[in-house]
Amino acid sequence: MGPKARALHTKFVERPDLTKLVESHFFPQPGGEKAFPTVSSFLLYGMAGSGKSQLAYSFFIKYAEKFWVNASSEESVEQDFQRIAKNAEPEHGAIDTVVDWLANQKLPWLLVLDNAHFKLDVRRYFPGEGCGSVLMTAQWRSEETSMAEEVKGFSQVQGLEFMKRITGRDEIKLSERAVVLDLIEKLDRIPLAIDIAGTYIRKKMISFQSYLDSNIWKDQRLSRVQKERRQHWVQPTRSLKRSR
Repeated sequence: MGPKARALHTKFVERPDLTKLVESHFFPQPGGEKAFPTVSSFLLYGMAGSGKSQLAYSFFIKYAEKFWVNASSEESVEQDFQRIAKNAEPEHGAIDTVVDWLANQKLPWLLVLDNAHFKLDVRRYFPGEGCGSVLMTAQWRSEETSMAEEVKGFSQVQGLEFMKRITGRDEIKLSERAVVLDLIEKLDRIPLAIDIAGTYIRKKMISFQSYLDSNIWKDQRLSRVQKERRQHWVQPTRSLKRSR
């Protein structure tokens, strides 16, 4: 069995600027057609909690042929590639088998390398050719992909919308708007930090002002990196179908 499935955040907020950037790189031709046989690669990088994996997953669910790999270590990569290749006949090891198989596929596919460790030689996981795309997330900037973009915090509008969804409100009152914007700015507009703050406000049934005045957000802000590292936004990898 593959890793435990984790769905897209139920309160997920679209980030169209980043979405369009990745889509235009993967499908530069009119009509969303991919130029065979070039494999496009894109890196979403940024600090922990910025929403990189969730953005990657929003692309992941759009593909029929898709493969999710936990790239936080060589061991996790090997394990996930073995799961992908479990129905194939590995002749040169799981990684080489999967890479070669992807290079020969005729339908568009997406390979996500999530949370890539800076010491990994990620290029060995990229097929040299094919009609697919590689989307990688990491906390560091790499020159290994053909394009990269830093994932920063939400815009103010996105941050307000996310806070509204997390706290379960239909709308944020006009009288609360300035306080909420102040809180979002203090949290650097980071999605995970807003998620933690909004969840606390909802569960404790307190006002935004009370939360801001309590300075609890300072401690929760410091903990967001640890929480990001404990959570695994990983989907079960699909298996290769044995050729007939």
